[in-house]
Amino acid sequence: MSDLLYLSDIAYRVALSNDLQSAETVYASAVTLSPHLITLFEKFCRRGGHLSLVTNSIHRYPAILGQQLSIAARLRSVGARVTFYDCPYLLHAKCVIVSPDIVYLGSHNLTAQALNRNIERSVRITSLGLFTKVLADLNVWGGWMQ
Repeated sequence: MSDLLYLSDIAYRVALSNDLQSAETVYASAVTLSPHLITLFEKFCRRGGHLSLVTNSIHRYPAILGQQLSIAARLRSVGARVTFYDCPYLLHAKCVIVSPDIVYLGSHNLTAQALNRNIERSVRITSLGLFTKVLADLNVWGGWMQ
């Protein structure tokens, strides 16, 4: 597979599902997640995988407060680390890092609505040089990678 792969909606879901099956550690950032992705992450954690999810502070999106808390509770119940990023800036990045060598970046909001109705695009990066740059950039979010 290429170091940089451009992905449509369906290809994104399939590639990410496949990569999660062999991953040991995953870092993700999103405002909210689709039921499908929550289930994938739960299975990942149950088989011994380590998940760290960063999402916006629940105060930034009062309309989805219940949904965010429910997702956090479900993922924490299977051992995931869920952090609410509280900062004056909006966490807009959509990213899933399948450590140590695969990064997904793109416009995908990782929700059912976004994946089924929007025209979203992402890239799958497997280049160590690009991966290192992405990790350095993401770590400005207050120790997310710890």
